[in-house]
Amino acid sequence: MRNFIETFFSVFAAMAPYILLGYAVSGVMRRFVSTDFVTRHLGREGWGAIVKASLMGVPLPLCSCGVLPVALSLRKTGAGKSATVSFLAATPQIGIDSIVATYGMLGGVIAAARVMCAFVSGVIGGALTWVCTGDRTNRTNRTNRTDRTDGMYEGKCCCEHNKSTARMPSLLSEGMPSPQKRSWGESLKFAFRTLPGDMAGPFLLGVTVSALVTIFVPQGFFAEHLPGGFLSYLVMSLIGIPIYTCSIGAIPIAAGLIYSGVSPGAALVFLISGPATSAITILTVWKAVGRAACLCHIAAILTGAWATGFALDKFFPEVGEKIVSAVQCCDSCAGSDWPLWICAAVLAALFANAATRKYFVTKS
Repeated sequence: MRNFIETFFSVFAAMAPYILLGYAVSGVMRRFVSTDFVTRHLGREGWGAIVKASLMGVPLPLCSCGVLPVALSLRKTGAGKSATVSFLAATPQIGIDSIVATYGMLGGVIAAARVMCAFVSGVIGGALTWVCTGDRTNRTNRTNRTDRTDGMYEGKCCCEHNKSTARMPSLLSEGMPSPQKRSWGESLKFAFRTLPGDMAGPFLLGVTVSALVTIFVPQGFFAEHLPGGFLSYLVMSLIGIPIYTCSIGAIPIAAGLIYSGVSPGAALVFLISGPATSAITILTVWKAVGRAACLCHIAAILTGAWATGFALDKFFPEVGEKIVSAVQCCDSCAGSDWPLWICAAVLAALFANAATRKYFVTKS
């Protein structure tokens, strides 16, 4: 039990400064990027809208559930199916906060790979949808066809299992800036209150799983028992797709998997497929944009994840050894590095504040 607690807090402290930095950058983005800007550039058809949707989706700090009301709102205001699927595929895989956290925990190569995969899979998803569904109708017809998205916010968000259905509409206002630029106070509130509240549960679960894997699974275990190559990618996809892990919460799990013998490419497949999909996301996308577009969405994520995982294992095999060394030195490094523990205390305070507010809101 003592080893588990020490490992848990070591991993928590090692990631804390990067998560806090990610929150701060997210607040700056909240201040200067408006939904008018996003909607204006996604309302057109063709490759331009697809590429823009993917580019805009990569830095936004939205999970696979938080992105749904934003994407469906864009769809109703005139965005085509192809741009909507591109946005849905790229956005939940990574955000500016998880880019920083990935760099801190797993290194720059995997952080860059996540960014590239999010962008490319978004473009692939949009292109497949454009080709397979013939998304070339005018804006009026698209808007009329998407009336079926009314009421799509009903049901619980996978990030907020204990909240009422009334929470879902507010994700749109919290997940994206309003048409008018927010004040600095509102932006900081979003960065250091809303984001910690949404991410505390999944992140703590990820750290817990990472600590358990590191302690109880022998180093190299998966190297002996998990099939290699694309079979390992398939196994990680089957684990990641149906369950929900946020883009930050999946990072310590991936580190634990690599420590136990999973190849960096296979761990990256989990790191991509877990945050990008969940059972709720798939069902909602199916209903909102149709079966063909939903299948294109899933195919794009799998194609991007497998291709990126293969490239990582092929061209950067040394990444795994570096991550194993980083995990091994977590205890000794974190124990003597007081700035890490200050950041960990601040992050823990933000999580505690979010939990307290959530408790009183639920109680009232």
